[in-house]
Amino acid sequence: MNYVSVILSLCLVGVLAGCQADVATPPKPATVSVRTASMDAWHRGVTAAQSGRHDEALAAYTKAIDIDGRNFHALADKGLLLSLEGRYREGESYLTQALAIAPDSIAVHYNCAIHYKLQDRLDESAAEFRIVLAAQPQHAWSLYGLATICADRGDTEDALQYLEQAVAADAATADAARTQAHFDAMRDLPRFQAIVNP
Repeated sequence: MNYVSVILSLCLVGVLAGCQADVATPPKPATVSVRTASMDAWHRGVTAAQSGRHDEALAAYTKAIDIDGRNFHALADKGLLLSLEGRYREGESYLTQALAIAPDSIAVHYNCAIHYKLQDRLDESAAEFRIVLAAQPQHAWSLYGLATICADRGDTEDALQYLEQAVAADAATADAARTQAHFDAMRDLPRFQAIVNP
């Protein structure tokens, strides 16, 4: 071994020894996983949104996405909340991301249906409601959504058929039908009254 090799060997041993002495103890793993932290933030957003605290919900959804950019629940709910505020382009961007991650999620498709309905994009909305119903035929609010679309188009027979199915799946849809303007043209029809007042 020549002189240069010996010096390099000694330097390398010294560097390694120094590194070992200076290496900090690795931090203990976080007790809460990234996914759990993201889902916790999303749940806080859902609770806030249900209580009408939209700014708080939006902040919670944003935090959930910052923690885990693949949290399609938070992406879809943030997208819908933005759409409910009339920020359709932003909303659609988040909904598109959610669909790319979870193309089979009925929750994401339902949010897309509402997003389109808010803009009177009724064909697109109906298509999304049908995707939900293909996976879950008794999804009451998708049945109700189709009933409102048919009612808005003046298709009374289909509107009443979907409404009847919706009320059978969840009586709360009857409460909505009694008050929403979609059904104004058919309020006095005996069949409508029979459906919403079982």
